[in-house]
Amino acid sequence: AAAPKPAAAEPAADPNLPEQLDRGDVLAGMKAVQPKALACYQQYHVPGIAMVSVTIAKSGKVSSANVGGALAGTPTGDCVAKAVKTASFKQFKGAAMSIQYPFQLR
Repeated sequence: AAAPKPAAAEPAADPNLPEQLDRGDVLAGMKAVQPKALACYQQYHVPGIAMVSVTIAKSGKVSSANVGGALAGTPTGDCVAKAVKTASFKQFKGAAMSIQYPFQLR
């Protein structure tokens, strides 16, 4: 039987949390912000692939998001990075995860 959880335990102490997010968890979180990323294209009309480097903290929040490649440092790239920072994921107990995710803007 599972031991009772102490009150006000740090969320990451939950033994039921996964060590890391799986591909499905990551895709679900990124798909949720896809409309915001595509709105950046509607705003700036710059087509291309915004390759986003994302760091996800174990809280499930995005701790950093940066667009690389041709859109790096552009208003479109900055807009996409800002959109990705609003993503939320399931909590996990392992180290922060760094992923690369492409948004096709067209």
